[in-house]
Amino acid sequence: MAEQLGRIGGEFADPAREARFRAERLPETLRHIRLLFAASAILNALFLVSDWRFAGTEHFWVAVPARGLVIAASLICLGLAFRVTAFAMAERVMIGWMLPVAVGVGILVSSHSQIALFAVMMLPLIVWLAVPATFRWTAIGGATASIAVLAGWFWPNGAGGATFGLVMAMAVLNVALVLVVTRMNRLVRMESLAAGKLATSRSLLEQTFEASPVPMVVVRRSDNAVLRINSLARSFFGGDRAGAGGTPDITSVYADPADADRLRQMLDAQGRLTGYEMQIRTPQGDLRDILVSTSQIEVDGEIAQISGVIDITRRKQLEEHLARLAKTDALTGLANRGQYFARAEEEMLRARSGSKPLAVVMIDLDHFKEVNDRFGHEAGDRALKATAALLAAFAPAGSLVARLGGEEFALLLPETDLAGATGVAEHLRTVIENCDCSPIAEGLSLTASFGCGAVRPAETTIEPAMGRADRALYAAKTSGRNRVESGHLKGVASSVA
Repeated sequence: MAEQLGRIGGEFADPAREARFRAERLPETLRHIRLLFAASAILNALFLVSDWRFAGTEHFWVAVPARGLVIAASLICLGLAFRVTAFAMAERVMIGWMLPVAVGVGILVSSHSQIALFAVMMLPLIVWLAVPATFRWTAIGGATASIAVLAGWFWPNGAGGATFGLVMAMAVLNVALVLVVTRMNRLVRMESLAAGKLATSRSLLEQTFEASPVPMVVVRRSDNAVLRINSLARSFFGGDRAGAGGTPDITSVYADPADADRLRQMLDAQGRLTGYEMQIRTPQGDLRDILVSTSQIEVDGEIAQISGVIDITRRKQLEEHLARLAKTDALTGLANRGQYFARAEEEMLRARSGSKPLAVVMIDLDHFKEVNDRFGHEAGDRALKATAALLAAFAPAGSLVARLGGEEFALLLPETDLAGATGVAEHLRTVIENCDCSPIAEGLSLTASFGCGAVRPAETTIEPAMGRADRALYAAKTSGRNRVESGHLKGVASSVA
């Protein structure tokens, strides 16, 4: 009911809602009635001066008191209008103006002057359309004005045969004015409701924009000026980049300046962009990975883009960590079996395309079961980690050390033939033999056996070379351990064709 409008009058059906509407428009109402009263006083004063032409005539003695009454009422009401603080007070002032003016004009038209008939029609128009009172008092004022001017026109001699016609014309005029005022009232209130809903929508959008859980920014396309930015975005992009008014310079955040052009081109082509991954640099100089979703919008007739930003730095770090875990042996930190064979496949392709040699070394800790049985599994784990650290530290650059399982390790040696692999293995064997094992377990002597193999020209996978290295390792183990054995190629060149 609060927003329903009356069919007659066009005002809000709810008195409280109508009162709020009137209160909201009070400053405008006061300006309007002050102008109305001042204009009434000034115009009637001018007419009064003009009426001095008829001094001494019957018209003069009718016009002067009538004009004086209207001028006095207008001036008094103008003074009162400057003391009004509520619409009810303003309406009382308007009523106080309408009634004496109706009487004054009624007296004026009784002179039947040239403009009297014009005044008969004009006064109801002014009351209905120019006095911003409630519909009830506007109707009362309009009816009073109509009756007053008709009475003045018909007094004292009447209007002859035109009486009925003039009364009917005045009735039609008032009915038409009822419709006009009703329509005006409805339109003004509907406009007020629409403005209120628009303001509510804007407030809701503003609150949603500000409360968004992701940084959001609106940028003008023509010059990259920031039109709107929420607090999260202001904090995310950094106050150190702030320009006038504390607005960050968005163009300075790109880690790769080319991203700005790429974003613009993709946005022009697609109209919107979702999940574009890029990097920005924070005010502290840190790189952050972000996902940007952006759309083109129009702001005050100009093309702008609204963008939301999701910081995925932690997610990327977690993904990279998980990727490393998937390729890494959990105990030693070396490459695991999966990473070893993936790298071996790459090196096989590289070796075949460049006719480069490729060798493998299989490594097995000696007496590892006895280490576990004698010193415990914790000591065994420490022995594995110590061996892994030595192999990683002393393996040639570009090689790959992996733990295949248990106490078994493998070394992939790109661009290395069998002789070179044997030399590397001998060096590593010496390093392990001479390591200080006291941090692992007192009285432990750590050694390892090595088997070497090289890829033959016709081979397309690493498995045959590893098989030969395994057999060489077995020979080293059965020949007394702490040894290096090679899987000989029996005269065949050790390079990959």
